[in-house]
Amino acid sequence: MFLLIVRGASGSGKTSFANLLVDHSPPDQVRHFSADDYMVNENGEYDFDFNRLDYCHRRCEEDTFDSLSNGVSVVVHNTFTRESEIIPYKEIAERTGARFISVIIENRHESSSVHAVPEQTVMKQAERFTLQLTPYGKQQIGKIQRI
Repeated sequence: MFLLIVRGASGSGKTSFANLLVDHSPPDQVRHFSADDYMVNENGEYDFDFNRLDYCHRRCEEDTFDSLSNGVSVVVHNTFTRESEIIPYKEIAERTGARFISVIIENRHESSSVHAVPEQTVMKQAERFTLQLTPYGKQQIGKIQRI
């Protein structure tokens, strides 16, 4: 059983990657969650509301814990631009005995966000994105350089 964290700016392909993994996994063995899953209005349509963001992230963590507790692997695909956003998931993996894996998705396919996230917001995400390098167990946290 594993917990895979998929990191990247809006429009990078996190949701597409998560769907691909779930679609190519045995039925009912892997689920995927993101905070965006809970950003829906009464009509079931995506409707971003900054005031609901904490609630949506909490629900994502709760559903991740519940799935892992039931032996189902999980892919969580959020921006995860800060190390502090990853820590609760590492703790969930430890508590449930899941293997913790983190990957970064880059937008090299030149697509835009399916949620119409403004370019200015995506640039802010990139500016605060931190990368943890762990060469042979030594932790080093740094900023990603933009080119």
